[in-house]
Amino acid sequence: MENNKKYAYKVLIYQAFVDIKNNATQEEAFHIAYVFHNLALLLVKDFEGMNEAEFWGRINFLQKKLGVKHYKELFESALANEEKFF
Repeated sequence: MENNKKYAYKVLIYQAFVDIKNNATQEEAFHIAYVFHNLALLLVKDFEGMNEAEFWGRINFLQKKLGVKHYKELFESALANEEKFF
C-alpha cells in the first residue's frame, strides 16, 4: 500500500477516536468503534492483510445507519494531501 494511502487511513482512525470521544449517543459510539476496530490492528501490522472493499463496506453501513459522511471526504482529502492533518 502506498504511503499516502496509509497516511489517509491513519487520519481516519484518529478521527474515529475523536468522534467516539465526542459522540452524543452510546449507539453511535458503538457503531463507530465496531467499524474501526480492525483498522487499528491493521495499523500495527502496517496494513498487511487489509481488505479495503470490506472496510469501505462498513463505512457505507455507518453512512446508512448514522448518516455519517465525513469519513470518505476526510480520506479523499488526506489522500490528495490537500491538508496535512498532523
